[in-house]
Amino acid sequence: MHTRRYGPALRRRLLWPFAAPALLLYVVLMLATTAAEARDKLVLVRPADKESGYARRLFQLVAEDAFGKLGYDVEIRNYPPLRASREADAGNVDGEAGRTLQYGDAHPALVRADEVIVVVRIAAFTTDPALRLDGWDSLKDKPLRIGYRSGYALSKMRLEHVVPASRLSSVVDGQVGMQRLALGLIDLYVDTNEFGQLMMEKMPDRYGKVRVAGWMEQLPLYFYLHRRHAALAPRLAAILREMRADGALDRYVEQAFLENAAPPAH
Repeated sequence: MHTRRYGPALRRRLLWPFAAPALLLYVVLMLATTAAEARDKLVLVRPADKESGYARRLFQLVAEDAFGKLGYDVEIRNYPPLRASREADAGNVDGEAGRTLQYGDAHPALVRADEVIVVVRIAAFTTDPALRLDGWDSLKDKPLRIGYRSGYALSKMRLEHVVPASRLSSVVDGQVGMQRLALGLIDLYVDTNEFGQLMMEKMPDRYGKVRVAGWMEQLPLYFYLHRRHAALAPRLAAILREMRADGALDRYVEQAFLENAAPPAH
C-alpha cells in the first residue's frame, strides 16, 4: 500500500485550521494568568494587638470586597497602634484600617476614605463593682489611676482633658493594660470594648473580677490610605457607600461575629 508523504510546509498548512483555535485558547489563558499574577497588592495595618476578635476579620472581609472592586488584592496586618502610625506615615505600608475621623488631622501623609466602616465603643474597665461611668466627663473629680493604650491619640486627648497627667499611664500592649488592672496597679483601663471583652472571655480566671464601668465614646472608623494612593480614596468611599446601601457591610459584621463566636475546630 502506498503511503502518502507530506512535506513540512504542506503539513503546517493542513494542520493550521485545527491548531489555530488551540493556539488562540492558549494565548488567551496565558494573558489571563499574567493579568491575574500582575494584580497589585495593598498592605494595610490595623492598630490592634495580635489578640483581636471579630474586628480584624470584619476589616479583612470588607477590604477584600471593596479593594477587589478597585482591582487590588489586600492584606490586613495587626500592629500595635503606635507602630501602625509610624509605618503608615513613613509609607512603609499602604494605609491603615480602623482609624477615627480626627486621626487624619495629625497624619498629613494619610488620606481618609470618607465612608464609615463600623462604629466601635470605647469602654472603661474596672475591678470596682460599685463604679459607674458614662462618658469622659464622668471621670472628672474621681481620684482614679487610669491606663490607656499608647497610639490611640483620641483616647489620650480625651483623658488629658478631664484627668490630671499624674494619674494617667500608657501601655504599648493592651494585655499589659488589662493585667495591670487585674493586679490592682491601676483603677481603670480604657480600650475598645471588643478587646477588653475578648480578654475577659479568653482568660476568665485572670480577669474574672474585671467588668465594664461604662462607655466613654462611640467612634466611627475609616480606611486611611497613604497619599501615594490618594486617587483611590474617593473611589473606595463610593464603593463602601454602595456596600452599605445594599446591606453588604451589615452582612460582613454578622459573618465576622459568627466566625469569632464559633468554637475552635478539633
